[in-house]
Amino acid sequence: MMGMLENFVLPRLREIVGTARFYRRTVVKLFGPPESEIAERIQDMLGRDRNPLLGLLPQRGTITVELAAWGTTLQQVERLLASDVKTLQETFGRQVLCQDERSLPQVVGDLLAQRGLTLAVVEAADGTGGQVVARLTEAEENPHWLKQGEIVNQKWTEKAVRAAAVRARQEATSDVGLAVGSLHSPADTSPGRPYRVLFAAIALGEMVTAQRFSRNGERTRARELLAEAVLDMLRLRLLG
Repeated sequence: MMGMLENFVLPRLREIVGTARFYRRTVVKLFGPPESEIAERIQDMLGRDRNPLLGLLPQRGTITVELAAWGTTLQQVERLLASDVKTLQETFGRQVLCQDERSLPQVVGDLLAQRGLTLAVVEAADGTGGQVVARLTEAEENPHWLKQGEIVNQKWTEKAVRAAAVRARQEATSDVGLAVGSLHSPADTSPGRPYRVLFAAIALGEMVTAQRFSRNGERTRARELLAEAVLDMLRLRLLG
């Protein structure tokens, strides 16, 4: 196969193209805005006749913006990519997850490791039910920064979730405590399009921050998306 490529395919492609071309690909991952909002905000960059070409690839709550550029010199290609990456950074700010192939849990783990912080997580069984810790341990089986992952069978209000985050940090003697409360459907939810709500809290230093999350759809899928949202909350808190 290599002989066919080198002796026939590549020489023929050079004849067709006429001049040497360089090609490079890079990615910018975003978390937070839906695909439709991203497309609207960078509409001018999504034309099919421009260089670089951009494509949007959704997976769970992460949207990967894939950039592909080409040119007659490598320097030209790298300038084109750098210009678009800078525009994406300026447009989306802290919604930029990373500029490589890492997943959201990997980014969170790297932030904890870089800052020398340890984490204790407690999740309500009828909330995310262990999915936050499961996602965190996908890439690294025994992360040194994860001191505790606990599932409790309790109903938690927002106030109770805040207290649970502090308690998790204290009991595990960790730097960060993360608590995820119970999943429930508000009384005004639509039977045809239900949405699920939960509270999560982070205890870091003397500050405890809490956030309300909601997601539409079937319960299992909603739990997966909510676990991702909680991880992003932790990412943003670690960024300060």
